[in-house]
Amino acid sequence: MAAYSTTDMLFQESERVRDKIEEWVNRFDTPANLIPKREVQKVSERDFRVPAMTDDAGREGTYDPNFGEIGRGQSFKGAVMISTFYPLRQAFEISQLQQEATASSEQAVKSAFKQIMGQAIPGFANFLNRTFFTDGTPVLATATSQATVSGNTVYTLDSTFGARRLRRGQFVTPYDTTLTTALTATRITSVDYKNRKVTMNGTVTSASNTDKLCFEGVSGASPTGIQGLYYWNSDATTGTTAGVNRANEPEIWANSVSGSGGLASIIGLNLFHGMLERRGMGSLKGLVGISGLPQHAAAVSNVMNIQRIDVSGETAQMKDLLPAVQLQFPFAGVPHKVVPFQDATRLDWISPQSTWGVARLHDVKFFEIGGNRFFPIYGAGGSPAAGMWFALVVNQNFFCANPGANGFIGSLPVAAPYA
Repeated sequence: MAAYSTTDMLFQESERVRDKIEEWVNRFDTPANLIPKREVQKVSERDFRVPAMTDDAGREGTYDPNFGEIGRGQSFKGAVMISTFYPLRQAFEISQLQQEATASSEQAVKSAFKQIMGQAIPGFANFLNRTFFTDGTPVLATATSQATVSGNTVYTLDSTFGARRLRRGQFVTPYDTTLTTALTATRITSVDYKNRKVTMNGTVTSASNTDKLCFEGVSGASPTGIQGLYYWNSDATTGTTAGVNRANEPEIWANSVSGSGGLASIIGLNLFHGMLERRGMGSLKGLVGISGLPQHAAAVSNVMNIQRIDVSGETAQMKDLLPAVQLQFPFAGVPHKVVPFQDATRLDWISPQSTWGVARLHDVKFFEIGGNRFFPIYGAGGSPAAGMWFALVVNQNFFCANPGANGFIGSLPVAAPYA
């Protein structure tokens, strides 16, 4: 009877928050949440169509007003891209002891379910934001070396992302460098962000120096992931984007400039001018920049150098650009959000409200089968274990209908202490 009553209590509590989950996940100020949900043409329960604009409407020219033929017109032209909904989940377990010990206010101030949901909402929003900073693969980090320490595999990660897209307690699936062979999924027990090291729970069999760490659940060779920022905001001239051959359709190439000499305003203006020439001001409405921590520091350093050179002139007013405790800064006339999950060697510029969208097969919700949201856990022997399982799920993907209106500064150096 106790198991039944606590399960019933869990269902009643989940019913109170069911309709608000998507709203709560969307309230966080993250780049992923800047992308609006848009209606798309669904091809199936897996795929949807993305219209990509390649030619503006209109056909210009002159004509003879003395009975001359004015000439034909032209509608806008585009390419049809096919993309795929991608299922993501965040699963939880509650032991029977936690359920019974927190079943009423007399026993506990806060129920186990409410405490988990209080962490689940920001946690799932954080995970969805991390998946936005991907390139169509499930890779979250890339190793440069590995070692076995006290029976545990310790990966040292590259400086592009380091360990910033990982967290303690997260389960990951290591792959070889070619994403051909999946190794054993394991839990991260320690994260050293400064030194870019993560410690696995146990030894990863066949671990190598160049392994890639993917989020849990992927399998097989060449696993797919969310089509995020680096998938759409790409200047690659070969391969395909959502089924469209990039070699045949240059309008799906994003704008880019090299910042190999270091971050400077003239580089940003160069990128802006390239985007302006190609798409005009209309497509640049609501332009937002996304910066990682190293480039945030480089931008602030530039402002400080200018102030030291001319502390009494007009540039002294740039002191307002110096961040105290803030998560955004202006650079080259574009407001930039500071996001630790961003590629350390890039600044990305996108217009989320006008050119981007999120296609969803369904919003964030509880995983259900036959109306059930809470499922018993079974032990290795086949008998029920004293606990319940439940999960939040969403089936979505990002898309960009006008990649030519985006751009990025790439190849930026990563200076100490981030290198």
